[in-house]
Amino acid sequence: MQIRTPRECGFFTFKNQTWHVGRAFRELPIGLRPSAQSDGQWEVYFCHHKIGLIDLNQPSQPKHTLRSIYSTPQNDISTLNQSIP
Repeated sequence: MQIRTPRECGFFTFKNQTWHVGRAFRELPIGLRPSAQSDGQWEVYFCHHKIGLIDLNQPSQPKHTLRSIYSTPQNDISTLNQSIP
């Protein structure tokens, strides 16, 4: 497990990418561990609660582009809307 501490605005860097976890977690330690389900995915934890997922299989973006731990292709709202008849 790797530990990161989000900055004042709720973001942290991991694997040369900037990720947004939210201001509620600023200056509090969060844990990152490799997902057992898929290579290239990391689960994000606060205490023992899983709060998000980092998918490193997605194309990387410039380092200072914020990426959310909450939006992944599996739970993207636009993907859900396309599957509704």
